[in-house]
Amino acid sequence: MDKFGSSTPLSPQFTLYNFTMKRLIKNDKKGAPSKKILQYGQERVKEPLSSCVRWLLALVLPFLFCVPFVILSSIVPPQEKENMFNIINFDLFGENAEVAPSNATEIMRTETTPFGAQSVQNNDKPFLQEPVQTESNHKKKLLFLNATDASTLVIGATAKAKAKQEKGQNLPYTIDVLIIGSKNNIDQAKVQRETWASHEAVRHFILSTEYDNVGADEECKNDNPLSSKQLSQALQPCNNKYQFWREENARSILSDFYSTNYARQQWLEKKSNPKGWLCVQRRFITSFTRIVELYYETKSLPDYFILADDDTYINIDHIVKQMIVEPEELRAKGIHQDMMELPTVDVPVVTAGCRVRAPDQMLTLLSPYGGYGTFFSRGALERLIEPIPCRREDIINKRADNNSSSKLANSAISSGNIAEDQQSCAKLLHKAKYAYPMSATIAEEKYFKVGDSLNQVFYKYSREVKIFCLHSDWFIGYIANFHNVSRHQTLVGGDEYFDKRKMNVTENRLHSLPNSEIYRAHRPGGFCKYGDKLSCVPGATVCHRMNSTTLKKIHFDSLLLQK
Repeated sequence: MDKFGSSTPLSPQFTLYNFTMKRLIKNDKKGAPSKKILQYGQERVKEPLSSCVRWLLALVLPFLFCVPFVILSSIVPPQEKENMFNIINFDLFGENAEVAPSNATEIMRTETTPFGAQSVQNNDKPFLQEPVQTESNHKKKLLFLNATDASTLVIGATAKAKAKQEKGQNLPYTIDVLIIGSKNNIDQAKVQRETWASHEAVRHFILSTEYDNVGADEECKNDNPLSSKQLSQALQPCNNKYQFWREENARSILSDFYSTNYARQQWLEKKSNPKGWLCVQRRFITSFTRIVELYYETKSLPDYFILADDDTYINIDHIVKQMIVEPEELRAKGIHQDMMELPTVDVPVVTAGCRVRAPDQMLTLLSPYGGYGTFFSRGALERLIEPIPCRREDIINKRADNNSSSKLANSAISSGNIAEDQQSCAKLLHKAKYAYPMSATIAEEKYFKVGDSLNQVFYKYSREVKIFCLHSDWFIGYIANFHNVSRHQTLVGGDEYFDKRKMNVTENRLHSLPNSEIYRAHRPGGFCKYGDKLSCVPGATVCHRMNSTTLKKIHFDSLLLQK
């Protein structure tokens, strides 16, 4: 489901009327035997009634239908009527809502970080106002990202732990969820929170909307649609023979793939909101880096962090079992982490609900299919927020390069003897000295200074880079595979054909749920089938392209299946 909405389909009645009229016209051309009754095969279709009769029916029928309903509804006791109402009322802006959009005033929102502040003015639309931070706020259903700060997360974690303690519960694991959605579809995120994300392991459920659009794209700060010419101009730098990547001094096999496969105008114009699609690619990353920076401030990390769309279904029981409980049980038995399909939560691993593999003859490139969810272990979050470790010689060599007017004369070398956790620093400081994949960047080196964490680098990059020529899923794949945020794929699990052959390919890191991979689009496996090819089924771990109705149904059916 498109998170920005879609055109309303024709009603069945309208479709039937058109179908009937086509048959009438067809018979009429053949010479129907009567002007009163027209026949087509064995069907008998009456001509439309006169306008007077139609007007009379339009006035009388609603009255005949409503009167019995009013009489019957008055018989229902008040308490039962209230219960009936509560079943269908999501109370988006009542006492169960965490924050509601304010339509009264327009104010400036400022995003603050430990390394600076960035103010964004939005005079066209009011934004979600900062709530009063109390423990009672976290008994509510939904947090909005632009009204969430470090104190919000700390209070929420404390309140939930206290509630569990009072109930005598001992739940040793926590999961946080960030949903990338839309202000026009908040009700669907609400349904997610009240169905699969109502699991007791879910600590925070946070929604990002258009109110979180920050960065260099001025057009994304208003709701005005793009004309065809404006859309062409927006896409041109990313589509036009690697223009953007050359200007950023980041041309490589990797960026060539990005440029070749980035959205084309003909494809984008088929979407209901082309501008919304373009803007959400950057917002996906600015929202992600904002949450991770809050983890840096609070030092309160979940065992797993889930990044998903507002049309994603996730079976949290399956995630807890496969990603948290079973790995711990295996470790307790003395099983080495490399012999586990998924490691314990302290090991850095990024897992895609559905993994997409680029054509193998071109390059090794793994990306998540974002609609199926992406799962970051606590170890992966720690790798994102810790300062990038730099060897002393890397820093000294960088200073020497800056003081020298001569160009680098070193031939390209491999990462060789550089420890895995130190490769990012060498890559960001001296990428020209290395061979692929160490030489491949997305131009983030311009935003790096010694002492930064990876998240701080990409926090600045996602907001300050003038043009964002990446699909959001490519970005997640890039940091997992090329900055070692995820451990390497092991011999256990993974794709039977590709992963077993790529044990020596350093950038083959992104994991996936069992057999859930798409290669060349027409061969979806595992859970990748549930969304584009098949409808979601009870027992599935993840599904895509869900709506409010199907989310409720699958969640209910899955609960019955577990019993």
